[in-house]
Amino acid sequence: MKFKPGRRNLIAVLDWGLGHASRSLALATRLETAGEIVDFASTGPALLMLKRERPLAKIHPLPAYDVGYQSSNMVVNIGRQLPGILRTVQQEHKALAEILRQEAYERIISDSRFGCYARNIDCVMLTHQLHPIFGSPLAAKIYRWFLTRNFSEFWVPDHPGLPRMSGVLSDSRGYPVVNYIGPLSRLQKPLKIGPELHYDLVALLSGPEPQRTYLEDIIFQALQTGSGRYLIVAGRPDKVYDQPVVLTKDGGSIERIAYSNAQQTAAYLTGAKRIICRSGYSTLMDLASLEVEARIILVPTPGQTEQEYLAKQWSAASSNKIISAPQTSLATLASLIVAE
Repeated sequence: MKFKPGRRNLIAVLDWGLGHASRSLALATRLETAGEIVDFASTGPALLMLKRERPLAKIHPLPAYDVGYQSSNMVVNIGRQLPGILRTVQQEHKALAEILRQEAYERIISDSRFGCYARNIDCVMLTHQLHPIFGSPLAAKIYRWFLTRNFSEFWVPDHPGLPRMSGVLSDSRGYPVVNYIGPLSRLQKPLKIGPELHYDLVALLSGPEPQRTYLEDIIFQALQTGSGRYLIVAGRPDKVYDQPVVLTKDGGSIERIAYSNAQQTAAYLTGAKRIICRSGYSTLMDLASLEVEARIILVPTPGQTEQEYLAKQWSAASSNKIISAPQTSLATLASLIVAE
């Protein structure tokens, strides 16, 4: 990863949850520390997060993918939405062309936005999924063909050596130029945490709807039978709770906040006894960066094979500190949530 002070970068951020925005912010900080200039392009919740974290940044609008995970079958999910996804790829390609007519960027960094590439300019794909788990060799071949045809370089937010945090997903075979740039996290471990920031369980939510809401509802219902002090961070920068604190039947409390900034999130996760979250790669990088001591319950988004794979890998390597729990096993998940 070579730096060039004064170079103008545009980071195009995928809008499936907040994880892509989180790691793109960390990358932007790394580039700016080296003297480079960074602007953003995104939409939806990711755009709101970028505005909250960088209120003075220049952020260009892009079309939304509006991808949801209704089914627990990845092939069904993508198959149903493929025409819309392809249409969005075309739309964002045109949107980027218009941005480039107005702005003189020297490099495009696409965080998993497949239409954000252009000719006669350096185009980098930021991804940990060089080899997604499609279940179809033909789909994998088409995926690699499209990326290598349109992007000149691939940045993987992972360590260069084995074993990697992203496992087989980031194997470089089949790609011409792959740089392992190290994990990306915007969180820094706090030096000290006050007692008001210690919780028996912190639920950190993100990801596409409606599965994000389904998991929030499951957690909220389960916690109402507990007696501890609990916090739910919804991962919804656009949301406001009418009742932000709810008392449980056994004298506990459930606090709900829509969004927390980097400093707050680091404090909540560091002070938690237990954490429940999706097994999205950006969340895992945050947990690794903080070296949290909490017991972690990973709940993959149903139908998202990447998260299912990562949850199993991290659970197997953790000596029982990390548990992988499917969202569909409601009784098991509820017992893990309220276990003291």
